[in-house]
Amino acid sequence: MVTARVRGLGSFSHEMASLGYEPGAKVFGNQIELASTEIAEALRISPGDQIVVIRRVRLADSAPIGRQTARLPAARFPGLEQADLTDRSLYGYLEERYGLVLQEAEELFMVGSIGAADAKLLEVAPQTPGFRVERVAFDSERPVEFVTSIFRGDHYRVRLALRRDR
Repeated sequence: MVTARVRGLGSFSHEMASLGYEPGAKVFGNQIELASTEIAEALRISPGDQIVVIRRVRLADSAPIGRQTARLPAARFPGLEQADLTDRSLYGYLEERYGLVLQEAEELFMVGSIGAADAKLLEVAPQTPGFRVERVAFDSERPVEFVTSIFRGDHYRVRLALRRDR
């Protein structure tokens, strides 16, 4: 069971390694698409602008625990759709190849059931409980990534430490 805690901004790979797991990824899609209105708003680009869409199953100790779909402005990251991100950190690649260092992100966690397509990828029965996570990551000036993730509820949980305001 992976227990995520309140953390600084980092990649899935970094988070898993810090928790003692061997991170991994299987890429099942990496291509150019056109931004929908929702994606364009999140990335502060125009609807119909080209985006790179990277679809991966995320692994912890070789077990599938999540499906991630990352969307980035294609104009900002030329050639990213050709990158081999199997078992590799996207954030590490962005820093090495493009000099990008993310500064902050906003995440939204929602609880729901895992749909049939994701259940197959994650090796669980359809309607298994899980988390849906939406993240918008920013450099120092603007959003550079909008990612949606589905995590298995039986392999991933979030622990928050709360403190009283004084």
